Amino acid sequence: MDVKYLDDIPNYYPCIRSLNLPGFQYTIREIATGAQFLSYGNSLSVNYAELTIRRFLEHLRNCGIDTTKVHVQTNNGTEFEGGVVREKLTGFVHTIESLMQATHTYIPPGCSNVNADVESVHATIETDFFDIERFTSRHDFFAKITTYQLFYNLARKNGSRNYRSPLTILHKRDPTLDPRLFMLLPSDLDRTFRAMKMGHHVPGLTGFCSPRPRNA
Repeated sequence: MDVKYLDDIPNYYPCIRSLNLPGFQYTIREIATGAQFLSYGNSLSVNYAELTIRRFLEHLRNCGIDTTKVHVQTNNGTEFEGGVVREKLTGFVHTIESLMQATHTYIPPGCSNVNADVESVHATIETDFFDIERFTSRHDFFAKITTYQLFYNLARKNGSRNYRSPLTILHKRDPTLDPRLFMLLPSDLDRTFRAMKMGHHVPGLTGFCSPRPRNA
């Protein structure tokens, strides 16, 4: 998992200023298949990183994945609570390890190549999407990035994975897995966070897979 700063993309930066589009992309890349899962916000924060990973892990759990077998790797950025004294009952790492029973590690400081897979997809989305798309509103942005993420996960052939799509790789590795794993749509973190603070229900927060029964 990593965060991509979007304010250095010449084609996109004017839209941040004029249309109030997100300036930060919170990216999760699943290593085995190359699938990507995206969230967007106007700021860089632990709250947004925590919301992104919790939403993702809840989606995996609802789709039948045992989250105790999931490992999350990040750099040491402050948005991931790197280099700070953490409260044991709150925050990003607590959400991963205590609430969702997954595991987390930080990459060694100064070794960004350890996160090469997510850095690679950051370069790809810049050329495939941000350099060429035009936007008319925040709603238009999320409609287009949703289309792109679905295309990437379900159909786009990845050269670094023998020109196979993430969905093709998933079916090859385990045909019993639910393909809706790859249909967790990009999230507007600003909108979601405001709604949650006000106690409002956020439709579709955990994606297409329905929550599993407690006794499942």
